[in-house]
Amino acid sequence: MKEACNEVDVKFVDNDANFTFRNGAADDAAFQRDGLHLSESGVGRLLLNLSLPEQPPKQNKRQHQQQHRHVSNATNHDRLPNARVAPDGKWTVVKRRTRLSMGKCAKCGETNHVIMWIKVMPKKTPRKFSCVLVACLYYTPKTEYLKIRDHLITNIDTVMRKHPECGVIITGDFNQLRDNFMKTHYRFVQVVNVVTRGHAILDKIWTNMEEVYTPPVTISELGSSDHNMVLLKPKAKNSVDTGCVTRLTVRCMGPKEKATFSMALSAIKWEPLFRLDSCADQYSYYQTVICNLMEICFPTKIVTRHTADKPWVTDWFRDLVRNRQRAHMSGDLNQAKILRNKVNRAASKLKYNFYQTQIAAMHESGSHDWWKHMKTIMGLKTNGKSCMQGLANKTTDGDCGLLANTMNDFWCVCE
Repeated sequence: MKEACNEVDVKFVDNDANFTFRNGAADDAAFQRDGLHLSESGVGRLLLNLSLPEQPPKQNKRQHQQQHRHVSNATNHDRLPNARVAPDGKWTVVKRRTRLSMGKCAKCGETNHVIMWIKVMPKKTPRKFSCVLVACLYYTPKTEYLKIRDHLITNIDTVMRKHPECGVIITGDFNQLRDNFMKTHYRFVQVVNVVTRGHAILDKIWTNMEEVYTPPVTISELGSSDHNMVLLKPKAKNSVDTGCVTRLTVRCMGPKEKATFSMALSAIKWEPLFRLDSCADQYSYYQTVICNLMEICFPTKIVTRHTADKPWVTDWFRDLVRNRQRAHMSGDLNQAKILRNKVNRAASKLKYNFYQTQIAAMHESGSHDWWKHMKTIMGLKTNGKSCMQGLANKTTDGDCGLLANTMNDFWCVCE
């Protein structure tokens, strides 16, 4: 159709941008539920596009500043004058030097309401929202309902066409405004459920960001106002325990070290041990020899561990993961894919071996030990009981202290 109009030199009015987002998806708010006919918001957009308003006359610098300082004429969504944003982007301060007087709205021409629009783009926003549009309004019963509704719909659509993932907060003194179109047009939610003046809810908050805020509460009035202030706080971030890195001192006990220890142990002459008279001296001599041999054959080293590591993870598996990450960061995609496959196969094999050697037999021994190992694999917290608790349950009715005293008495008798 556009090409045909160009051939016959007829002006073609393209309305596609008014009913679609920037990603090409259709705006459901502009259509009725059947998806064919235009809604009230869609009709307003179409009429606004076909009216072709003339360019407003130029203003001098002084008139431009006075217009923007007036609250009711603050229709610039990009930046308001005298606005200051914190360096971390967590709060915004908007300064106004003039009083909140009843002016004439530049959009709809109504003189009985005041609306201020602010578009905030902080550095850190919830992942779902790209920016936040805030509108603060005051509605009086003398204001025509259709004008205030069209004013709100037009401004919200203007911003959401440019930012489809925009978060919207419409707040203020609604009085008796029929604001159900907020729910039907945009699926906004009214979050204020406590009275704000007398026994009525006059101050409301319509938003599509209800999941990131706590339920609002009311506090005492400000100054001579007879309306309670509404406090809306963001939800605190959930503190997730991701563990920490620790350094441990362990002994090298590989196959090579074990073979060396076995050879050294078989070469020891135990004749001096049997020449000693007392049992205590023999035990002391035996312990000294074994400890010295362990220090030589099994040297100590400092390793780095993470508290969230799975029990089946080994040092060899950690080195394999490090090599995969180095290959990926260096840009060697072929080597990274090869190491990725090795990591996946090694992880499956280690899990299977750990289950077969540590957990499979627990089905027959008892459900308590089985669930304890399962919680260890899943990283869940256990009750932290002593490893001797099972022996204490069988011998001393679960009293670990009595078990320790019994064992001490036994060793004293043996000596």
